[in-house]
This record gives sequence, structure tokens and C-alpha cells, in this order.
Amino acid sequence: MRKFKALYHVIFLDTLDNKFVFVFNLLMPTAFYLSNNFSLILHPSPNIARQILSSNAIGLFWAYIIFVTMLNMVIFQTLTDRESGFYKEYYFIVGSKWQIFVTNFLVQQTILLIEIALFNLIVMASLRVWNIALFVAGLITTLVFAIPVTLVCCLFLTLKIKIKSISIIETLFITAMFILGTMSASNIWEDLLMTFDPVYYLSKGSSFFLNILTGNINLTAILQLAIATLAYVLVGAYSLSRFDVKPILRRV
Repeated sequence: MRKFKALYHVIFLDTLDNKFVFVFNLLMPTAFYLSNNFSLILHPSPNIARQILSSNAIGLFWAYIIFVTMLNMVIFQTLTDRESGFYKEYYFIVGSKWQIFVTNFLVQQTILLIEIALFNLIVMASLRVWNIALFVAGLITTLVFAIPVTLVCCLFLTLKIKIKSISIIETLFITAMFILGTMSASNIWEDLLMTFDPVYYLSKGSSFFLNILTGNINLTAILQLAIATLAYVLVGAYSLSRFDVKPILRRV
């Protein structure tokens, strides 16, 4: 436990030291939200504000913050550390590759909860409307769905990716997932298929929890999310079973 606390402290401080991460993960979506709703913020309308807070629009911002944070700070950070040899050094110090990975995930989960909470407070303050269901739904969505999304993205850890190519691959992947994730489904089967997009999955999950907290339960959404979550976990289990602390590119 002492080793875990020490590692958690080191990773947490290292993450906080990287100011650009917060610009990319939190300030960008916040700035986009404020600019996109500038007229409403200047001339608030309680009815329109409540419609925005209860719509899927806020869920897409949560999806961005969760998806980008976990992809950037857990998956691609692990990939970078492994290919540069740092992960192997951590392994010799800690003695467990899983403890390093899980500790980093928990650190990012902690920061992610803070980011989601801050974003929700900014949104509600700008609209002059307090919605406890929205605030709680954001935190629950983060706690529940950040895990399977991180697991499915572990597939990147099995690929041979050069460090200098990571930023390009990450940008293309995020862009593609958001283009697909913001499309609308025409039927239930298409809706299920689109749930395998992490962005759509997170957006659907956020709407699901928001609806539950406001008294609406969608059994179809439960089934779709359960199927997608199972698939994400299986992909993650397979990917992590092949995960090695040794750089892949140096072994070929």
C-alpha cells in the first residue's frame, strides 16, 4: 500500500505539471461550449437552459473530456513510456506492470472527476440554472464508463507505433470517432452498431444516467450498453494479456 501511495503521488504530480494536458482536455471543450452558447449566456432563458441541460449536447462534452483524457494520458502515455524504455524502468522499481498501469488509470480517473465537475459547474453557472441530476450524472458516467473505454483503447498497446507517429494517430483517431459518434442512428440495430464507437458509447451512457436520475429508464439502452461494455472488456482483456513492458519496435 505504501508503494502504491508513493507511485500515485508521483504520477499525480507529474500529470499536474503538464499544463498543456488541461488546455487540451478541459479548456478547449469549455471554451467551445461558452462560444457556442454565448448569446444564451448573455441573455439567459431558464426554459432553454433546462432544455440544454437535459439534452444530449452536454453528454458530448463529457464524452470528449473522458475519451481524450483516457486516450491521451493512459493509453498513449503508456505506449510512449514503453517505447522510450521508461515503463521498463518503472517496472524494475515497482515490480508490477499492472500496478503501474492501474495506478496511472486511477490518477487520471481522479483528475477526470475534477474536470467533469468543473465543467458542469461552469455550464450551470453560465446558464444560471442548478441541476443536481446533471452534476451527479457526469460523475457517475465518468466512474462507470471510463473503465471500458480505456480497456478497448488498450488495443493500441498491441500495435507497432513509433513515438513520433503517436500524435498524428491520436488526432486522426479522435477526429474519426467524433465524426462517427455525432451521427444519428436510423434504427435500433444501427444504434447498437454505433455504440461500439467510444464517443457514441460515452454520449449514450451519459444520457442513460441522466434519464435514470430524472426518472426515465430505457431498457433498450441498458441492453445496448451492456453488449458494448462486454465487447470493450473482452477487447481490453485480450490487449492487456499481450501487453509487455519491453518496447515492441526494438524487438523486431
